[in-house]
Amino acid sequence: VNFAGVTDVYSNARAFVTLNKNTGRAQCWGDSSSGGSCSDLDVAGITDVYGTKPYWDPGAFIALNKNTGKAQCWGSPRYGGACSDVDFADVTDVYSNGYAF
Repeated sequence: VNFAGVTDVYSNARAFVTLNKNTGRAQCWGDSSSGGSCSDLDVAGITDVYGTKPYWDPGAFIALNKNTGKAQCWGSPRYGGACSDVDFADVTDVYSNGYAF
């Protein structure tokens, strides 16, 4: 993992994400079923990333652009890693209960 230019680091119980908000580049590592793989993720314009933190099960991440309502989720679909059918327009914050967003 190259930390040059990294502006933010996020984690769940089994994976990490670094984000460079200036370039829109993300790097993920850890358990791929928990969001540790994000090579096809487009994070241009992302304002926030949130993670679920189940302690013994796979987790997930959500990358949100609060300005446009665009969001991308990845990781375990069971714990929030699938959100393509969710409308995030006007969402200002995302909260996790540990097992979902």
